[in-house]
Amino acid sequence: MFFGTYAHTVDEKGRVAIPARFREELSRLQDELIFVTKWKRRECPCLDAVPASDFLKLQRKMRRHQRFEQKRQTLESFYIGSAQDVRLDAQNRLLIPPQLREWAKIGREVMLAGANDRFRIWNKELFHQVDREDEQALFENADFMNELDL
Repeated sequence: MFFGTYAHTVDEKGRVAIPARFREELSRLQDELIFVTKWKRRECPCLDAVPASDFLKLQRKMRRHQRFEQKRQTLESFYIGSAQDVRLDAQNRLLIPPQLREWAKIGREVMLAGANDRFRIWNKELFHQVDREDEQALFENADFMNELDL
């Protein structure tokens, strides 16, 4: 499980070091391959970094739906279609593909945030904006936690 939030920098080649806790989880999963793809939270772009085993599970689940179902086609086009497989290098860095860096507005400063079975790579300012909005939504809605049965 990926958890925690970490500030990092992206080097001139588009590589970012993976936090030790995330590397431990990848090692536990015995996953050397990560799929990086587009995602959005609160209308702000970010990138999902999904271990290969979980990405393949998602693809299998999607096959249970009818090929011509609109929701499946939308998810395939946006999420699966933009995914790129990446391996960590010897220094435990992940190369973020240029077109995904551009789409997610990834510059030099990024935030890596755990999201259970994946982690997200954010433009630092966008991350803080979404984090503030999430905090406000969480504490303004007293029933939120009850609805999740937490």
